[in-house]
Amino acid sequence: MSETRISSLMESYAYLWDGSSMGWVLVSEDDGYIVFNEKTRMMLAVDDDCLHHEIVSEMRKRNTKILKSIPAGEFDPNSLVIE
Repeated sequence: MSETRISSLMESYAYLWDGSSMGWVLVSEDDGYIVFNEKTRMMLAVDDDCLHHEIVSEMRKRNTKILKSIPAGEFDPNSLVIE
């Protein structure tokens, strides 16, 4: 995906860091980060590696909370959102 396309898509992911949708955090993994919502227990899987990297970068710049692991509790695999 081109940088121009990624830049234009970033605005549509602003809910992850702007407070308009509460509960989004990053979960640290050996090979990167998972975008996870603590309230809904939903995970966001971005199908494009470059876009995923830019989202994580922006969340880190905005001081999004980073967890060491997904909190204990039930996780519904049907709650995985793939974009």
